[in-house]
Amino acid sequence: MAKDPQVFLKDIRDYCQTVANFTQGKSFKDVETDQKTYLALLKALEIIGEACNNLENDFQNSHPEVPWAEIIAFRNHTAHEYWDVDFQIVWRIATIDTPDLHQKILKLIS
Repeated sequence: MAKDPQVFLKDIRDYCQTVANFTQGKSFKDVETDQKTYLALLKALEIIGEACNNLENDFQNSHPEVPWAEIIAFRNHTAHEYWDVDFQIVWRIATIDTPDLHQKILKLIS
């Protein structure tokens, strides 16, 4: 039995906010050189990807405005190829893509 997509959407919403909290008022260099913040940021992004992965394909297909496959692929890359993570990409995702995702997810939460 599939879980209600609202559960995962709310997790995505919450972790998008967590990412915003981790980056708010900080520069690229601040986060890159603070191992605790960097690892926490990566973990929050991984959770977002995992929550996206738990949404049924039919749900994902009915909302093509969200780049589900790219989010899931990033999660898989950080989890399974951690040695090859480019922090510039992480920073862009955290500061540009995640706020955009947050707005899209808010529209999907009932």
